[in-house]
Amino acid sequence: MKSSCFLRVALVLACSVPCSVWGQVSSDATTVNATYSKLAIAMRVHLLMDSPSAAARGELVDTTGPTISMSDMRTGPVSDIAQTPLSQLVSKPSGLVLQVAVGDWSVDGLPGVLHHATTAMADWHQAPYLTEDWNVPFARVLDIIGPSASRYASFTVDLAFRGQERRYAALFLFGQDDEGNATVVPIDHIVGSPALERLLRASITPGPLSSARYRSRPEVKAFANSVRGLPGCAPDPETEMCCDSASGHCGLTPEALPGFAADRFGEAGESAHSDIAAPRGELRPEDSSACSSYNTLGTLNPYSTQDSTSHITGYHTAAGTLQGQCKFTQSGSCSCAPTCHVSVSGVSTTDSGLVSTATHVGNVNYSSADASSGGTCKGAFGVAVQACLFGICGSSVQITISGLSVTFGSSPQPLWTYQQSLAYGPCYTVNY
Repeated sequence: MKSSCFLRVALVLACSVPCSVWGQVSSDATTVNATYSKLAIAMRVHLLMDSPSAAARGELVDTTGPTISMSDMRTGPVSDIAQTPLSQLVSKPSGLVLQVAVGDWSVDGLPGVLHHATTAMADWHQAPYLTEDWNVPFARVLDIIGPSASRYASFTVDLAFRGQERRYAALFLFGQDDEGNATVVPIDHIVGSPALERLLRASITPGPLSSARYRSRPEVKAFANSVRGLPGCAPDPETEMCCDSASGHCGLTPEALPGFAADRFGEAGESAHSDIAAPRGELRPEDSSACSSYNTLGTLNPYSTQDSTSHITGYHTAAGTLQGQCKFTQSGSCSCAPTCHVSVSGVSTTDSGLVSTATHVGNVNYSSADASSGGTCKGAFGVAVQACLFGICGSSVQITISGLSVTFGSSPQPLWTYQQSLAYGPCYTVNY
């Protein structure tokens, strides 16, 4: 079966050009739709989480998320594309790429779904031209993936974020493993397959943004309304996003948005670009009381390194910045309650020059664990590089972060790894 439809994403995806019948588009296309919706939501959560820290650093604050449009969606059995050149199905990781790092944000003392959120930071990079020959039949890729892949969804992506744009081709593969479990393999070298692979299975919720500490912020309210699933939406089994069969809109269930109700800030599914309370690019103060005078900002800790393992010329790099802060807000009539937070920013990995192995693929993970009065907050990041033919790894190096500990999986074996961490605090309640 083949089908095509034009899809548009502005934080969450929706059909912007009429489809004859959305229900005719396969469930595989819905999973693609929902995965990029998760990417947009996770990026916006990170921007909302880190915006106070960025403002404190004197940086221009813009919490506007990405716009992603997909066109020429085609689905069917992989036999249909077995002899199609790989270069026609997937764009190389060359030129302008949006490097996405998927991370975790947690806040101690918050219960259940409020405690944790999956986030994603992203920044544009110029990647060098990749010389590897991709004018080979896609059947070569299927040899790498293995027999589990039986279906495909191919599409063209138009990605816009912070004034930069990129159009490229991407592909998802679907099937079952030996135990009958569903498998999904994203192949997107501009956003990064490891990031989409992790987001596809991750639980996406606003997490701490749903707590009383954050949800009164107008831009957070507008965000919650923009990512809400439409009434009558059905869960996509692969991503657990709630997708509407009529419009293609994929959003979050009410259970994922505790503390938020559709209100005057917007109806379910309304684009966050229509945020009348907090205009695009503007961060409104969370607290204008005397408590803000107690805020402290720790030393800015930028890290960067490079390594030439498996390189003939050039090298791969890793970079990231960690900075702690204590932020105080009014708590009662005569006290200021602190939040200890380590801002993790600019985490990235790049690769340049000629390599002696297959294409080098980077995977990045980061974590920020907030603490309340008397607690120590922690931030960390890890970078792993592996060699993959045609940039398709099958599986990515697992990076696990717990507190200040960063560990790397051994199967598949990474070529090179790098890590940094920072503890900050404690911050204490101020009574006056």
